[in-house]
Amino acid sequence: MTGARILLVKPVLPYPPDQGTKVVSMGLIDALSAAHDVTVLARLLGRDEDEHVRALEKRCARVVTVLPPNRASTRARAAYKVAYTARSMLTGRSLKSLYDCPGVTVRAARALARESFDLVIVEYWQMYPLLDVFPRERTVLLTHDIDVLVHDARARIERGALTRLRAATTWRREAMAVAERGER
Repeated sequence: MTGARILLVKPVLPYPPDQGTKVVSMGLIDALSAAHDVTVLARLLGRDEDEHVRALEKRCARVVTVLPPNRASTRARAAYKVAYTARSMLTGRSLKSLYDCPGVTVRAARALARESFDLVIVEYWQMYPLLDVFPRERTVLLTHDIDVLVHDARARIERGALTRLRAATTWRREAMAVAERGER
C-alpha cells in the first residue's frame, strides 16, 4: 500500500456502523483506507466481538484490540467501578476517561508508538492520556462528543440536589480535561 501510515485510536470498536459515531468512523476509515495504510486501535466491550473485528479487518490494513480487565466479569466490573470512582475522586480524572482509556489501551498505544505512523488520530476528548504517548507533531485529538455540554445542562436542570451535584462534578472534571488538552 502506498500513501501514509495512519493510526486511528477509538474508545470502542467502530464496527458494525450501527449508530452515529460508528458511521462517522467507518466513513473516515473507508475514505482513508482507499489510499493509505490504516491501523485501528480499539477497546472491546466483550469477547463476543470477534466477528466484528474480522469484518473491520477487511476494510483497513490492521485492527489492534484490547479487552480491559473490567470487562472480564460482573465481579470485575463491580471492583473496577469502586476503584475507578476512588481514583477519579482522588486525582480529578474523569470516570469516562478511566473507563474509555484504561491502562491496557495505554500499553497497546505505547507498543504502537514504536512504529512509524505518519498521522495518529485519537478520537474523543476522554482519550487525552494518549496524547502523551505519540509524537506531538503527528497526533490529532478529534473531539466530536457533546457529553461535556450535556453534563453542564443537567447540572442546571435536574431536580434532585444529589443528581445536580453529580452532573456538576462530572461537568467540571470533563471540562477541565478538555480545556487542558485544548492547549496542545
